[in-house]
Amino acid sequence: MKDASGVCGLAAISPPIASGSTFQPVSPVRILNTRTGAGGRIAKLGAHATLKLKVTGAHGVSTSGVSAVDLDLTVPSPTDSGYLVAYADRTARPDVHSADYASGHPAAGAALVKAGTDGEVDLYNAGPTAVDVDIGLLGYYTVDAVG
Repeated sequence: MKDASGVCGLAAISPPIASGSTFQPVSPVRILNTRTGAGGRIAKLGAHATLKLKVTGAHGVSTSGVSAVDLDLTVPSPTDSGYLVAYADRTARPDVHSADYASGHPAAGAALVKAGTDGEVDLYNAGPTAVDVDIGLLGYYTVDAVG
């Protein structure tokens, strides 16, 4: 859609926003490292497996009012190709790759992930082999009422 001046703008095609969000930075922290056991897991994420990870109430993240978390996902030493999907727990897994990896090449990806109603996010390994995963937490978003 174009506005009166003939310029196509996001405001012209987006619905009005009823609320906003505020980014709350935290000191960057590794909340999962499957090689060292950080995050309570010392095993690779299996092929076509899902891992639930609590993100609220720890590492400086509020226990309530959290709409999303900003994560850094790393697959340090994959032995095959695949991808990770990070998404809100108790929701359908989306068709969005959060981090693609290839055999022999460390890979990283950033993911802004909605927090599940239980304060958890799910991490799915769509690859054919198990992989080690590191997840860094950069911050979170809180919902702000507008009006």
